[in-house]
Amino acid sequence: MLRVLVVDDCQDSATSLQLLLQVWGHEAHVAIDGPTAIQLAESFWPDVMILDIDLPGMDGYEVAKRLRKPNSETPFIVIHSGHCTDADMRRSLKAGFIAHLSKPVDPEDIRKVLVICEKWLHLNPPAQREDGSVPTASLPASSNP
Repeated sequence: MLRVLVVDDCQDSATSLQLLLQVWGHEAHVAIDGPTAIQLAESFWPDVMILDIDLPGMDGYEVAKRLRKPNSETPFIVIHSGHCTDADMRRSLKAGFIAHLSKPVDPEDIRKVLVICEKWLHLNPPAQREDGSVPTASLPASSNP
């Protein structure tokens, strides 16, 4: 089971994906704007964020940049966007996102990405912090946002 944060300004799309993730056995939460996503990520500690690019308050790139502080654990970030030119995909991968899925996405593609994340987390369990909490593990942050 993964903790997944779905961030999309289309409430219906976000809720539908949340329900699908829950059916698959994951714990899923929804944010519909950038500031709420930051707030939830800092308290919920998701393993994976499925993140739209066009968000009110701040775009998906800014959300990811704010979460990727030096020497901190961050979630795997998957872009789920209507912006899917080759340049968009190169920009998102260069920024350190692990996948760029175009809207509308085939649910099987999301499931495959989540399986990979879950396997990585299984092989690389996060260390326990001094306060007893367990941070999420992540891929190394990119130095080129």
